[in-house]
Amino acid sequence: MGSLAFLSALSYKFLDRGGLDVDKIIDPLAAIQEMGGSLRPVYEVKSWINQGMDFYLGGTYLAPFDRQFNSVFKLKENLPSTVDDRLMNVMINNKSGPYGFSLIAEVFINFANSGVIVLGFMVGLFFKYLDSRISNKSVTPVLIVFAYGFFYHIRQSFASTFGTVVVGILYISILVFMSGLLNKIQKHSY
Repeated sequence: MGSLAFLSALSYKFLDRGGLDVDKIIDPLAAIQEMGGSLRPVYEVKSWINQGMDFYLGGTYLAPFDRQFNSVFKLKENLPSTVDDRLMNVMINNKSGPYGFSLIAEVFINFANSGVIVLGFMVGLFFKYLDSRISNKSVTPVLIVFAYGFFYHIRQSFASTFGTVVVGILYISILVFMSGLLNKIQKHSY
């Protein structure tokens, strides 16, 4: 009964994301489908590796930086994003369909099982540090953006996460700059 209640509560997010009327439908099977959306990329990546694909050895993490650098400095021509297989959201869409991606699948395709273990340890340390900063009421907006990036990466590729984090940091930088400017204006007006 507890599992059924838990899955029913989880189904709320799946139904809400799908635009269904969550007040009328609570479906425990929808929660299983939602969790399956996170597991499918892991299954696909393991299948690609078993079929002979080489590990990327960090290439999917470098790809967004490389693409951004080359779009600014024009040292080499970027492949169109729709065919750049270093972008895992593109790769899974081209090979398997529109599943999004996942944090675990991305680290696995780069560094195999050892990478998954190291990532799990690093994410645990980050959230432990974040928790201590929240407890001390000394959390910074940048930490919150990185925490959001980790949560976003649970269901998206690193390329998408990279863009989200960069936009978040730019937004925070603009707010800090504007706040400093406003403080200077207010000091000079007195």
